[in-house]
Amino acid sequence: MAQLYLLSVVSLVFGGLLAASGFISRRIPALAGIADLAEHRPLVLTIGIVSILVGVLKVFLRAPGDTVPVAGDLLPVIAGIVVGLVLVLDQGSYGEPGRDDAVQQGRRALLSYRDPIGLAAILVGVLHFLFPAVVLF
Repeated sequence: MAQLYLLSVVSLVFGGLLAASGFISRRIPALAGIADLAEHRPLVLTIGIVSILVGVLKVFLRAPGDTVPVAGDLLPVIAGIVVGLVLVLDQGSYGEPGRDDAVQQGRRALLSYRDPIGLAAILVGVLHFLFPAVVLF
């Protein structure tokens, strides 16, 4: 399914750019516009939800010619779901501010790795685009 493949690559790269927007804009001043895009909540939520959905769909739907029947592209699947979760969790307000339960601790733990997750998603997306026939993992 070529459409799902392309959507996977696009959501990984854009999701990674949005997740690591602070790091990228500090390191490469020419790309400071990415940080401005990361401020648009509807855009970030949409890309986050699309990344999660595409990741889940790629577990069950395989492209023609794949030799592995289930999860032939496990690395792009995991990267898409994780970067989508980072984007969605960063935009939402969960629970009471003073409350420190397991959900808040998990959210903080995942968001503390926002930049490395974003950069990894960009790398996986680019590799997935350059080597479409190779099963990554």
